Amino acid sequence: MNSKKHLCIIDDDKIYQFTIKKTLELKQNFDRLSCFDDGLAAINYIKDNLDNQTEIPDIILLDIKMPRMNGWDFLEEFLTIKPLIKKELDLFLVTSSIDYRDRERALDYSEISKFRVKPISYKEMEHILMEVA
Repeated sequence: MNSKKHLCIIDDDKIYQFTIKKTLELKQNFDRLSCFDDGLAAINYIKDNLDNQTEIPDIILLDIKMPRMNGWDFLEEFLTIKPLIKKELDLFLVTSSIDYRDRERALDYSEISKFRVKPISYKEMEHILMEVA
């Protein structure tokens, strides 16, 4: 088993991205980190790398509310290309939304490993990363 993984953050919150990056530096179990400010940039990246599966993330932390393409739209587009992804991928919905409808909607997607509400503490992030390590 490869102990180092590629983590992808899809979130327009730069402070959140920075916090996750610092957490990963402490954990040192990820060798790659990709950050995207919206779902469109992320889905295009994944599509562009379908022929190079090593570039596809192992773990995605996805926000719901973003410009251009939100998390729900990303998920719908992701479902169309998921059969072309030949590796296991964990997707966590990590959002500041406290709307119960978002949590209920997340249950409709078997691709979502967990639903978490921001802010996420260091311990909580550590727990998420341990689940997929």
